[in-house]
Amino acid sequence: MREQILIFNADDSETKSRLRRALMPLRVRVRAVGETDYTKTIGEIAGLTPAPGKNSVSSDPDGNPAALSDPMMVFVGFSSARLDAALRSLRKNSVSIPYKAVLTESNAGWTPHALLAELKKEHAMTHREK
Repeated sequence: MREQILIFNADDSETKSRLRRALMPLRVRVRAVGETDYTKTIGEIAGLTPAPGKNSVSSDPDGNPAALSDPMMVFVGFSSARLDAALRSLRKNSVSIPYKAVLTESNAGWTPHALLAELKKEHAMTHREK
């Protein structure tokens, strides 16, 4: 699968500018994912075939997908070395998106809401232990 980074709910111009600056030298494709895709699975958004069974997604009273509460990025198709390089470049350019994940076989069938909820649980557990 071709390398790409899926960005969710990172709409401010400063974050976008820092992302471009950080990832341009690495020639990484960055794709901002709109709310209309939040009912799809992460795998579908990344371009994989639809996964059987989706986790539930929260929506507003009209049935439209709800916005994510926080920004999130998902790395797709990265080798370990390329992932390390991308993360170093993001840190160097002060890109602050605390919720990051790598697309895996396990999370490919999750919706963005389900993945963010899991990342928040892991983040809370990690920071509680320190």
